[in-house]
Amino acid sequence: MGKLVFHDPHRPDADARRVRMRERVAWRVSELEKRNVFSSNDLSTIARNMWSLTQRVRRKHNLSQEDIYSCTVEDGSKGTKASKNARYYELPPHASAKRYLTKRPAKYFRVLKEISHLTRGSENFFDLAEELLGTTVLAPSGNTIDNTESDHVSLLVDQLNALAARIESACKVSTYFKQLSRKLVSYDVRSDQFYTTERYDTLVDEIQIDPTDPWEICSDEAPPWPSLPLFREILTPKFPCAVLSSNSASCWTDRAGRRWAREISGDAARHVAFASLWMEVRLTIAPVAPHASAKPIFELRFPTRLENDDGQIRVLNEYTYWSGDPNIGAINMHDVLIPALLTADIPDSPGLDHLRFKPSEFCYFLYLPITDEITRVLLDRPISPETEYSFGGLTPSTTRLPVLFPHGSLGSLVEHTLLNPEQAGFDLSALLEKDARSKIAHFCQLYEPRHQAILRTHQDRLDGKEA
Repeated sequence: MGKLVFHDPHRPDADARRVRMRERVAWRVSELEKRNVFSSNDLSTIARNMWSLTQRVRRKHNLSQEDIYSCTVEDGSKGTKASKNARYYELPPHASAKRYLTKRPAKYFRVLKEISHLTRGSENFFDLAEELLGTTVLAPSGNTIDNTESDHVSLLVDQLNALAARIESACKVSTYFKQLSRKLVSYDVRSDQFYTTERYDTLVDEIQIDPTDPWEICSDEAPPWPSLPLFREILTPKFPCAVLSSNSASCWTDRAGRRWAREISGDAARHVAFASLWMEVRLTIAPVAPHASAKPIFELRFPTRLENDDGQIRVLNEYTYWSGDPNIGAINMHDVLIPALLTADIPDSPGLDHLRFKPSEFCYFLYLPITDEITRVLLDRPISPETEYSFGGLTPSTTRLPVLFPHGSLGSLVEHTLLNPEQAGFDLSALLEKDARSKIAHFCQLYEPRHQAILRTHQDRLDGKEA
């Protein structure tokens, strides 16, 4: 006897509705492709829907504007031109509806087909078309819905820019940047200390920042800009390595007086460990061209971590290259630095193909402008179980935070610390200002005597005195 199937007469048949809607969308697409333009009444809503649609698929599938809009460039290439073309198709919340927008439906559908291709059909073209058209020509007569919902990423970018402006007003960071550019004082990022040396090796001039081409610098030359870590996430699997340490190692000494191992021979302690590469995302205030303006930027560092059964092994230099054996310099044993070398069989492909922003070598730092695009890539994504936050005891939980970023995203905690510092127990703005004041104070202790000595020499010359 066959299986009886009972249908609830009061329950809509979802599959049948889906088929009917697919047919309706296909008919509308066919009709619109024959049209030259969208109606003026529909165009701004279409562009707002396009913005909402592309933000969703970019977040879900880790796509960039360049990926999506490469089909709008004649040779299909990615880059700045493809990214800029988005402005002719999309209308973000709060953007002026008077901006020039592409009017031809066929061009919008070409972008939707590209999205479907990039996602290998995971995003069906007709589903995307329904999402684009559903509040205009597919909506019941007289009912259109405009996407005026505030964008959580844009709001966070506004908050970070306002934070930098407040710190500039309170600390006069731009004056500090001008003094740094005279290169009278040097800085070492590993010890977080300033030095007066005859050989200057810290680069602190204003930087040109480009969303498509991050500014990078070797950690040996890293500038003393106000900076605060947000989080660290692991990039590679942990792989076995060995650390050799000895106080009798052949060494060189850095400007902080610390000994770095060059070669270890004879008796040496051998520590079996595991190594892994991490990415640390920091909030930094930097002098940005053309006027060395104090602007917020993201700073990306790539520390190497060593661990054994007793926990993490602290090293002198965690910002090391990965070509050959990493130069860790020394390890910290009971608060004493012992010169050390790391020997590791680093995988040829350590699983970094997914990395959107990759330095020339992992001893380099990257600097990125805080744009909607960059912020979305770094923060508008799920939290990895191994992500380590810098927000004290604040960690992701089942409690829904009073923020607009999606629950469980990296950006939700950043937004929470900015909007609700007392509740979060971590005041991002206050801590970044504290770092700015601390760096400026320590810098001035060395800068002012040198600066005043040079001014006295100027005055002596003007007064006709011999040097």
